[in-house]
Amino acid sequence: MRERFVAAGMPVVVDSLITTAHPSFTQFAREFDCLIASTIFGAPLVHVAKLAGVPHLWWIHEGRVAEHYLAEDEKMRTALGRANLIVTPDTKSAQVYQPFTNRAIRVIGYGISDPAAVALPPAARSIDHRVKFLLLGTVEHRKGQQVLLNALRRLPNDVLERARFDVVGRPHELELTARIKAAENEFSCLSYEESLPHEEALARIRDADIMLSTSHDETGPLVLMEALALGTPILSTAVGGVAEHLAGEDAGIFFPSGNDAALAEAITRLVREPELRARFQAEARLAYERHFTFEPFGRDFRQLIDEAMNLSPMRQEEKNEVG
Repeated sequence: MRERFVAAGMPVVVDSLITTAHPSFTQFAREFDCLIASTIFGAPLVHVAKLAGVPHLWWIHEGRVAEHYLAEDEKMRTALGRANLIVTPDTKSAQVYQPFTNRAIRVIGYGISDPAAVALPPAARSIDHRVKFLLLGTVEHRKGQQVLLNALRRLPNDVLERARFDVVGRPHELELTARIKAAENEFSCLSYEESLPHEEALARIRDADIMLSTSHDETGPLVLMEALALGTPILSTAVGGVAEHLAGEDAGIFFPSGNDAALAEAITRLVREPELRARFQAEARLAYERHFTFEPFGRDFRQLIDEAMNLSPMRQEEKNEVG
């Protein structure tokens, strides 16, 4: 990310003192027109901004996972009550933080740059006619890979023989990773890889028949937006911003979080009903264009920055002087 910022002409300073509310950062922050604190761990920056009178907004893109940190960290809870403007990517996440502030939490859904515009490796030639499911994400309980393993044990043999399941993700939880590796020996249709470069991951998403998400908690997920943009149908838990926008639309199937029986049923339908996959594929790109392009997201976020600056006491004093 540092390389991408620098390439875009934006100076980058990496300073671990910002998370300690060190006086040097307070002085540094006063040199800027607006401070954007990113993630729930930006709480120390909010305290600094409030103390220094710096216009600020808090862009929090953690969902229910933040409940654990909020329960343990009083300063984090206090920061929510002090922040001038708090923004989340989805309604469910906003509900996590709303009890800690009297101000309304704002919601702006994610938008992403079009991955179809990226030069990707050509599709690999394959004589394998199995329906390809791709589950891409860090291996941890929150991402729900165990739900897929349980669903595989429910699938009839004809579906197992006609499907392939690729799980890709960095191993954050070693015990769960070990379960996935053990399941490779149990199911010939299952494979696991630890990581891929982003361009190669996008190519794999493009070449999959179904993009799978089994997460218990998400604010996006961005990988489903990438899939839709690349014309790949989705099969996902009904969590996060994608589900909020697409429930009831024909770009994929949503199932309840943790429900491996519902997941197995959806997989069976997608394998046995090629016309259903074709219908979802025809709608995938249109769903991205309706809901998840970058331009509306960037415009709305810029408007929020302007709003945050107008909420500043210093900015109000300037307006009063002009008046």
